[in-house]
Amino acid sequence: MGKIDRKLSLERQNKARVYIGHCLAKLQPGESLPSLREMIQATETSRLAVSQALDYYKNLNMVEVKPRSGIVKCGSCIEGNGRIVDLIACHETGYFTANSGFCNELLTSLYVMASVKGYALRMHQIPADDAESICKYQSIREAADSGGYILLMPRVREVVRFFEASGKPVVCAFPQPALRDVRQVADSSGIMKILVDHLVENGHRNIAYLAGFEDEWNESLTALGRRLEYYRLMAEHGFQVNPCWCSGSGETYAKLDKTLEIMFANPPLPTAIITVNYITNLYQLLDKYGYRPGENISVAAIECCNDPTNAMPGVSAVRNSREEAAALIWQLFEEQSRGDNSPRLCETPTVLIPGNSVINIKINH
Repeated sequence: MGKIDRKLSLERQNKARVYIGHCLAKLQPGESLPSLREMIQATETSRLAVSQALDYYKNLNMVEVKPRSGIVKCGSCIEGNGRIVDLIACHETGYFTANSGFCNELLTSLYVMASVKGYALRMHQIPADDAESICKYQSIREAADSGGYILLMPRVREVVRFFEASGKPVVCAFPQPALRDVRQVADSSGIMKILVDHLVENGHRNIAYLAGFEDEWNESLTALGRRLEYYRLMAEHGFQVNPCWCSGSGETYAKLDKTLEIMFANPPLPTAIITVNYITNLYQLLDKYGYRPGENISVAAIECCNDPTNAMPGVSAVRNSREEAAALIWQLFEEQSRGDNSPRLCETPTVLIPGNSVINIKINH
């Protein structure tokens, strides 16, 4: 139970830290955060988790407790002089609702680094399908106090070009997909290779890939790139691919259930599955079909919308460092502030976090 307790404790603390980071992003120095009780209720965690999260920000001199005022944001008001940076989420807002979601954690890391460097972040969320997006972008660009822009997950070059016309620094964070002739921080191009190689080393040849899209018409270019990379790597290893092995898992339990039903009804059957997210649903449905991760099937994850380390058994997953991604984003931003406008692509370092969900079938057989 010790490992489970520690994982739950870290999950709650991270959830509270992300929530407090969101609160701080909306406040001016001297303004009060929600009370301790309100934070516990909002995060559905515990007093200990919220207190530990607050200690994290206290150690960075970002919050303090004042008599009668409660918990307040530290620092002095940052105005003008290019110290206010507009962070614009150019994607579906659902990416920010997952408790352990990548965007949530990246936002927290960006906010912490901005505060340390003396910047203030001003957050905007404009979904790609927002009919009034042009008007909203125009309003943001016309703000005289803005020192530049960080575009989170932009999909088209025109949005970047629109903000570049302001003459201020513009950095793209994880565009969907990578764009040409911009300063950007992107996913590592070797994510799929890391996972396929990991499974091959453990004796697997029948490797399925559950992509996150509902169907091919709704597949993003990033998802398409990963799917094509999966096919390329399987071909390089000389492995045949059952057409049922690579399909969209969708965002619902029912869609994933139907995908697995088809997969397990058409031999040859996979001995390993690579998935993008929705680990909890996948584990539950594998059990329905008589499979137990880490025992008679292997599962590996492209860590994305939720944290695979919270699953039991822990999932072998590739993970981007949120802190290193934030550091790269600010590095590109500050270089551009000093006059370096040359296009540049920085890939976020990605590591494999081994879990107990992958079995070595060579040893087991």
